[in-house]
Amino acid sequence: MNQPTILLFLALSAASVHAQKPAKPPLSQEELHRAVEAVSGRTPTFKGAPAAVTVGDGNAAPEAPAPAPAPLKKDKGPTEISALEATFDQRTSQAVFISEVEVKDPEFNVKCDRLTAHLKTAEKADPKAPKPAAPAKAKGGGLQRAVAEANAGNRVVITQDKKDADGTIQHSAGEADRATYDAVTGDIVLTGSPEIQQGINRVVATAASTVMTLNRDGHMRAKGPHKTIIVDKGGGL
Repeated sequence: MNQPTILLFLALSAASVHAQKPAKPPLSQEELHRAVEAVSGRTPTFKGAPAAVTVGDGNAAPEAPAPAPAPLKKDKGPTEISALEATFDQRTSQAVFISEVEVKDPEFNVKCDRLTAHLKTAEKADPKAPKPAAPAKAKGGGLQRAVAEANAGNRVVITQDKKDADGTIQHSAGEADRATYDAVTGDIVLTGSPEIQQGINRVVATAASTVMTLNRDGHMRAKGPHKTIIVDKGGGL
Protein backbone atom coordinates (compact mmCIF):
# COMPACT_ATOMS: atom_id res chain seq x y z
CA MET A 1 0.00 0.00 0.00
CA ASN A 2 1.50 3.29 -1.10
CA GLN A 3 1.71 6.38 1.10
CA PRO A 4 -1.31 8.30 -0.34
CA THR A 5 -3.46 5.21 0.17
CA ILE A 6 -2.31 4.86 3.82
CA LEU A 7 -3.08 8.48 4.58
CA LEU A 8 -6.56 8.15 3.03
CA PHE A 9 -7.23 5.01 5.15
CA LEU A 10 -6.21 6.73 8.37
CA ALA A 11 -8.43 9.73 7.64
CA LEU A 12 -11.46 7.50 6.93
CA SER A 13 -10.85 5.54 10.16
CA ALA A 14 -10.70 8.69 12.26
CA ALA A 15 -13.90 9.98 10.69
CA SER A 16 -15.61 6.65 11.39
CA VAL A 17 -14.59 6.67 15.08
CA HIS A 18 -15.74 10.28 15.49
CA ALA A 19 -19.08 9.46 13.91
CA GLN A 20 -19.66 6.49 16.25
CA LYS A 21 -18.92 8.52 19.52
CA PRO A 22 -22.04 10.45 20.53
CA ALA A 23 -21.60 14.21 20.88
CA LYS A 24 -21.64 15.50 24.51
CA PRO A 25 -24.62 17.82 25.00
CA PRO A 26 -23.83 21.37 26.13
CA LEU A 27 -24.08 22.18 29.87
CA SER A 28 -27.39 23.47 31.09
CA GLN A 29 -27.59 26.77 32.94
CA GLU A 30 -28.03 24.96 36.27
CA GLU A 31 -25.03 22.70 35.64
CA LEU A 32 -22.91 25.66 34.61
CA HIS A 33 -24.08 27.47 37.77
CA ARG A 34 -22.91 24.60 39.99
CA ALA A 35 -19.62 24.23 38.15
CA VAL A 36 -18.73 27.89 38.54
CA GLU A 37 -19.72 27.84 42.21
CA ALA A 38 -17.57 24.75 42.87
CA VAL A 39 -14.51 26.33 41.26
CA SER A 40 -14.75 29.92 42.50
CA GLY A 41 -16.78 29.56 45.67
CA ARG A 42 -19.09 32.37 44.50
CA THR A 43 -22.70 32.28 43.36
CA PRO A 44 -23.05 33.79 39.88
CA THR A 45 -26.17 35.67 38.82
CA PHE A 46 -27.49 34.92 35.35
CA LYS A 47 -29.71 37.05 33.26
CA GLY A 48 -33.29 36.09 33.86
CA ALA A 49 -32.55 34.43 37.25
CA PRO A 50 -34.09 35.91 40.41
CA ALA A 51 -31.81 38.41 42.10
CA ALA A 52 -30.30 37.45 45.42
CA VAL A 53 -31.81 39.14 48.51
CA THR A 54 -29.36 40.94 50.79
CA VAL A 55 -30.53 41.31 54.40
CA GLY A 56 -29.93 44.73 55.88
CA ASP A 57 -28.99 46.49 52.62
CA GLY A 58 -29.68 50.14 51.98
CA ASN A 59 -33.07 49.37 50.42
CA ALA A 60 -34.39 47.59 53.50
CA ALA A 61 -36.92 49.43 55.65
CA PRO A 62 -35.36 50.75 58.89
CA GLU A 63 -36.38 49.00 62.07
CA ALA A 64 -38.84 50.84 64.30
CA PRO A 65 -37.19 52.22 67.45
CA ALA A 66 -37.99 50.38 70.66
CA PRO A 67 -40.62 52.16 72.79
CA ALA A 68 -39.28 54.12 75.72
CA PRO A 69 -39.95 52.51 79.11
CA ALA A 70 -42.74 54.03 81.13
CA PRO A 71 -41.54 56.25 83.93
CA LEU A 72 -41.65 54.59 87.31
CA LYS A 73 -44.21 55.91 89.74
CA LYS A 74 -42.50 57.46 92.74
CA ASP A 75 -43.51 56.37 96.20
CA LYS A 76 -45.19 59.15 98.16
CA GLY A 77 -43.42 58.17 101.36
CA PRO A 78 -44.33 56.44 104.64
CA THR A 79 -47.44 56.99 106.76
CA GLU A 80 -46.94 57.20 110.53
CA ILE A 81 -49.82 56.40 112.89
CA SER A 82 -49.65 56.75 116.66
CA ALA A 83 -52.31 55.79 119.22
CA LEU A 84 -52.79 54.44 122.74
CA GLU A 85 -54.23 51.14 121.51
CA ALA A 86 -54.06 49.22 118.22
CA THR A 87 -55.11 45.85 116.77
CA PHE A 88 -54.11 44.32 113.47
CA ASP A 89 -55.74 41.52 111.44
CA GLN A 90 -53.19 39.91 109.13
CA ARG A 91 -55.88 38.04 107.21
CA THR A 92 -57.84 41.14 106.21
CA SER A 93 -54.86 43.58 106.30
CA GLN A 94 -56.92 45.85 108.55
CA ALA A 95 -55.65 47.82 111.53
CA VAL A 96 -57.71 49.65 114.14
CA PHE A 97 -56.20 52.47 116.21
CA ILE A 98 -58.03 53.78 119.29
CA SER A 99 -57.63 56.83 121.50
CA GLU A 100 -55.49 59.90 120.80
CA VAL A 101 -54.90 58.77 117.22
CA GLU A 102 -52.61 60.90 115.11
CA VAL A 103 -51.79 60.25 111.45
CA LYS A 104 -48.84 61.83 109.68
CA ASP A 105 -49.06 61.20 105.94
CA PRO A 106 -47.16 63.02 103.17
CA GLU A 107 -50.53 64.25 101.85
CA PHE A 108 -52.30 65.20 105.12
CA ASN A 109 -52.34 64.99 108.93
CA VAL A 110 -55.28 63.66 110.95
CA LYS A 111 -56.27 63.68 114.62
CA CYS A 112 -59.19 61.53 115.73
CA ASP A 113 -60.46 59.11 118.41
CA ARG A 114 -60.64 55.99 116.21
CA LEU A 115 -58.99 55.12 112.92
CA THR A 116 -59.70 52.03 110.80
CA ALA A 117 -56.92 51.58 108.26
CA HIS A 118 -57.05 49.21 105.30
CA LEU A 119 -53.52 48.44 104.17
CA LYS A 120 -52.36 47.55 100.68
CA THR A 121 -51.61 43.87 100.13
CA ALA A 122 -48.84 42.46 97.92
CA GLU A 123 -49.91 41.71 94.35
CA LYS A 124 -50.00 38.02 93.50
CA ALA A 125 -48.10 37.03 90.37
CA ASP A 126 -49.98 35.36 87.51
CA PRO A 127 -48.85 31.69 87.43
CA LYS A 128 -49.34 31.62 83.64
CA ALA A 129 -47.18 34.68 83.03
CA PRO A 130 -43.53 34.09 82.00
CA LYS A 131 -41.05 34.49 84.80
CA PRO A 132 -38.88 37.65 84.59
CA ALA A 133 -35.13 37.33 84.13
CA ALA A 134 -34.55 39.26 87.37
CA PRO A 135 -36.71 39.04 90.49
CA ALA A 136 -39.24 41.88 90.58
CA LYS A 137 -39.56 44.17 93.55
CA ALA A 138 -42.45 43.11 95.73
CA LYS A 139 -45.41 45.47 95.50
CA GLY A 140 -47.54 46.09 98.53
CA GLY A 141 -47.69 47.98 101.80
CA GLY A 142 -48.88 51.48 102.45
CA LEU A 143 -52.28 52.92 103.26
CA GLN A 144 -55.08 52.07 100.83
CA ARG A 145 -58.11 53.43 102.65
CA ALA A 146 -58.79 54.86 106.08
CA VAL A 147 -61.83 55.93 108.10
CA ALA A 148 -61.35 58.43 110.92
CA GLU A 149 -64.09 58.89 113.54
CA ALA A 150 -64.63 61.10 116.57
CA ASN A 151 -66.33 60.36 119.87
CA ALA A 152 -69.39 62.32 120.89
CA GLY A 153 -68.41 65.93 121.58
CA ASN A 154 -65.12 65.64 119.66
CA ARG A 155 -64.25 66.28 116.02
CA VAL A 156 -61.97 64.73 113.41
CA VAL A 157 -59.37 67.35 112.49
CA ILE A 158 -57.54 67.27 109.16
CA THR A 159 -54.74 69.60 108.04
CA GLN A 160 -53.07 69.79 104.65
CA ASP A 161 -50.30 71.96 103.19
CA LYS A 162 -49.84 72.22 99.43
CA LYS A 163 -47.30 74.22 97.46
CA ASP A 164 -48.76 76.34 94.65
CA ALA A 165 -47.08 76.90 91.28
CA ASP A 166 -45.65 80.24 92.50
CA GLY A 167 -44.05 78.52 95.51
CA THR A 168 -46.50 79.75 98.16
CA ILE A 169 -47.89 77.25 100.67
CA GLN A 170 -51.67 76.83 100.77
CA HIS A 171 -52.87 75.68 104.17
CA SER A 172 -56.19 73.84 104.48
CA ALA A 173 -57.91 72.57 107.62
CA GLY A 174 -61.10 70.56 107.94
CA GLU A 175 -63.35 69.37 110.76
CA ALA A 176 -66.11 66.76 110.74
CA ASP A 177 -67.60 63.88 112.71
CA ARG A 178 -66.14 61.41 110.23
CA ALA A 179 -63.54 61.48 107.43
CA THR A 180 -62.79 58.83 104.80
CA TYR A 181 -59.54 58.78 102.84
CA ASP A 182 -59.08 56.96 99.49
CA ALA A 183 -55.43 56.51 98.45
CA VAL A 184 -56.39 55.82 94.81
CA THR A 185 -58.21 59.12 94.20
CA GLY A 186 -56.48 61.06 96.99
CA ASP A 187 -59.87 62.36 98.17
CA ILE A 188 -60.70 63.00 101.84
CA VAL A 189 -64.49 62.98 102.27
CA LEU A 190 -65.82 64.78 105.36
CA THR A 191 -69.31 64.01 106.70
CA GLY A 192 -71.26 65.05 109.79
CA SER A 193 -71.55 68.86 109.78
CA PRO A 194 -68.17 69.40 108.08
CA GLU A 195 -66.33 72.67 107.59
CA ILE A 196 -63.15 73.51 105.70
CA GLN A 197 -60.94 76.56 105.98
CA GLN A 198 -58.50 77.43 103.19
CA GLY A 199 -56.30 80.38 103.97
CA ILE A 200 -58.53 82.93 105.68
CA ASN A 201 -61.76 81.80 103.94
CA ARG A 202 -64.14 79.20 105.39
CA VAL A 203 -66.86 76.91 104.05
CA VAL A 204 -69.28 75.76 106.79
CA ALA A 205 -72.08 73.21 106.46
CA THR A 206 -75.51 74.41 107.52
CA ALA A 207 -76.90 70.86 107.65
CA ALA A 208 -75.52 67.64 109.07
CA SER A 209 -76.08 65.90 105.72
CA THR A 210 -73.65 68.18 103.83
CA VAL A 211 -70.63 66.42 102.33
CA MET A 212 -67.31 68.16 101.67
CA THR A 213 -64.35 66.71 99.77
CA LEU A 214 -60.74 67.81 99.98
CA ASN A 215 -58.41 66.31 97.36
CA ARG A 216 -54.64 65.89 97.23
CA ASP A 217 -54.24 69.01 95.08
CA GLY A 218 -55.72 71.20 97.80
CA HIS A 219 -59.01 71.75 95.96
CA MET A 220 -62.31 71.34 97.78
CA ARG A 221 -65.96 70.91 96.86
CA ALA A 222 -69.14 70.98 98.92
CA LYS A 223 -72.44 69.20 98.27
CA GLY A 224 -75.41 70.14 100.37
CA PRO A 225 -76.48 73.23 102.37
CA HIS A 226 -73.48 75.32 103.36
CA LYS A 227 -72.24 78.88 103.62
CA THR A 228 -68.97 80.44 102.50
CA ILE A 229 -67.29 83.11 104.61
CA ILE A 230 -64.95 85.29 102.54
CA VAL A 231 -62.70 87.52 104.61
CA ASP A 232 -61.84 90.97 103.28
CA LYS A 233 -58.17 91.62 104.03
CA GLY A 234 -58.62 95.33 103.53
CA GLY A 235 -57.01 97.58 101.01
CA GLY A 236 -58.65 98.71 97.81
CA LEU A 237 -58.27 98.99 94.10
